[in-house]
Amino acid sequence: MKKDTTVNSNIESMAFHFAIIGLCYIMAIGISKLFALIPGYIGTSFSSLMFLNGMYAAYIVKFIMKKMGIDYFLNDDLQNKITGWSADYLVVCSFMAVSIKVVSKWLVPIFAIAAVCACVSAVVCFYFGKRTGSSYDFERTLGLFGMATGTAPSGISLIRIVDPDFKTTAAVELGASNPFCNVFNIPVYIMILGYAAGSFTYTTTMAVLAGMMLVFLIVLKATGCWGKKTYTLK
Repeated sequence: MKKDTTVNSNIESMAFHFAIIGLCYIMAIGISKLFALIPGYIGTSFSSLMFLNGMYAAYIVKFIMKKMGIDYFLNDDLQNKITGWSADYLVVCSFMAVSIKVVSKWLVPIFAIAAVCACVSAVVCFYFGKRTGSSYDFERTLGLFGMATGTAPSGISLIRIVDPDFKTTAAVELGASNPFCNVFNIPVYIMILGYAAGSFTYTTTMAVLAGMMLVFLIVLKATGCWGKKTYTLK
């Protein structure tokens, strides 16, 4: 499962890799505090994306290690196993954090809304996922569906089913997409929350959302992310 990259009498290889993760976590907290200095919604949103800020920290650490010529201490197979374990652990903790009392009270509407949203998300994600234009569009599609029905770690958990060794870049792309999603979805948040608060009418909200959907479709077509089908589900 792993290759020793350190002398275990000095520091065990797994301990070293967990130490690197701990360093990245501490750096991610610092990055989040820097983002928090940005005024308004953008600063609040970006500062809360610890998953994404952790990726930034990891890129910085790996860049420095390469410059120092010590990146051979890192073993991708072991790191992928740690990533897989932590993703599974996070998903389980998320389920356990949900109050059973609250869920049981609203069980019927929760299941009804979840079923409809899951079906719509599946149709949209699998339609566009087949057309993003790469040799691993299926992995991208599963990650996209997981994120659309949950969070980025949920998407990574689905990607691991078909790509357990992370041989494709689908998982990295999923994490890197978060800042763009948050920035371009700001008008969506504003309209939905504004409608819930009574600031916008139903007609105005739906008109703006429909207009934004049209803009997004044009962008997908213009950037080549909506092209020919690359795979077919059997």
